Amino acid sequence: MSKFKKMPAEQRRKELIEAASKVFMEKGYVATTVSDITREAGTSHGTFYVYFEGIEEIFDAVAQQYVAQEYETVVEILENPDKLAIEKVSDILLAGTEGKMSEWWIQEISKPHLLHLRARFAQKTKERFIPLLTGIIQDAVREGSIDVPFPEATAAFLISAGSAQMEGLKGTDSLSNEDWAQAFQDLIRRVFGLKE
Repeated sequence: MSKFKKMPAEQRRKELIEAASKVFMEKGYVATTVSDITREAGTSHGTFYVYFEGIEEIFDAVAQQYVAQEYETVVEILENPDKLAIEKVSDILLAGTEGKMSEWWIQEISKPHLLHLRARFAQKTKERFIPLLTGIIQDAVREGSIDVPFPEATAAFLISAGSAQMEGLKGTDSLSNEDWAQAFQDLIRRVFGLKE
């Protein structure tokens, strides 16, 4: 009898992604091995390779899961009927700079050897979030709470500014990730004329 429990394919794949996410957070991308992930998931190497070709592919799956979680957070913010559109804009942009996963993710994906993965992640982020942010900026303009003549360009700019942290484009300032997040939040408030 096998020591590994049987489960539906999609459930097993999710379990591997969760295990990989945990191991990547503990050890980082470079130090993580397939053995680390299978040990954490309680599965075999063979099972791992049924779902993923290697570490890069499962890291990409973790990135997709991260984007999906951020997307769900944004949708929850958008569906809140008790907030004005401008409050939703602020909440959406600030949500991306908070949380343990966000901090770890920014540090990990900022590493130079992950440039190709960072580019894919940035593209997926732009594809999913620019339309959402554009729509809510347009709502805020209709409410009269902000005056933004180019909502889509503004959304793209703000998403790109958030991505700049991952690209290491912090200028000559020696900013920690926390200080960078604070500077980004300050930029958002100033762009939209928001108070703290």
